[in-house]
Amino acid sequence: MSFSLYCPIVDEASDLSIDSLEVLLRDYFSAVHGFHIEREEDPFGGEGGNLLLSWDDWWIRVFYERGEDVLADSREMANLADSIRREKICVADRRVRVVFADDDDRFYTNHTIFMMDFLEARADLFVFDVSQRVFTN
Repeated sequence: MSFSLYCPIVDEASDLSIDSLEVLLRDYFSAVHGFHIEREEDPFGGEGGNLLLSWDDWWIRVFYERGEDVLADSREMANLADSIRREKICVADRRVRVVFADDDDRFYTNHTIFMMDFLEARADLFVFDVSQRVFTN
């Protein structure tokens, strides 16, 4: 079953962008056998498109998003956060959204863990599992 992570960018000074994510993820996954990364253009004309990380026929898509819809989602997530996180999350209008392909056979579990470790290690992000409605870090 596929799932998504919403990662509000909670540090206003963060320089994360789709371009910087591409560089960071290319380096981070470079030693993982069969790794491929490419930029996909947004068919609706949004800025920057998204990143497609793939191994054979399995993939992870990474989006950099900002704006009012992101802010609305952040405010909803803030209601589920502890008081320390709540203040930072409720004003976050930028995020990294990560979508994982189905992996019913759990062949790519390590790849999923690697991505979650990458996100959770960043001090400028909080990682929210949308399906479980919990923060993972």
